[in-house]
Amino acid sequence: MDKDATLAVLAENGKDDEKVKQMVEMLAASTVDFTEDTIQFMASPEVFLAKCGWEADDQGAIKIQNCVDKDGKPDAKNGPTSANWMEDDSLRLLGGHDMVLVYRRK
Repeated sequence: MDKDATLAVLAENGKDDEKVKQMVEMLAASTVDFTEDTIQFMASPEVFLAKCGWEADDQGAIKIQNCVDKDGKPDAKNGPTSANWMEDDSLRLLGGHDMVLVYRRK
């Protein structure tokens, strides 16, 4: 995750309180594995969050759906709801409570 870009986007959205900053710090080592069929979210290399399916709409926005936890059980709370590829080639994941996480390709 690009911590600085994430904090900047959240501040633009009025989300710059201490609780949000702590959450971003906690997820600073998180990664996203984006494949043709799935998106897998890892809080760190050892901590699995969720694996989800996805599909793109007519405008290219990515709808994230059918998330499962590490045991393969449905898990709607640990994954974002949508994503967008940005012009700077970053991936912005959007979740509940107006949360946005910014990832860069490696």
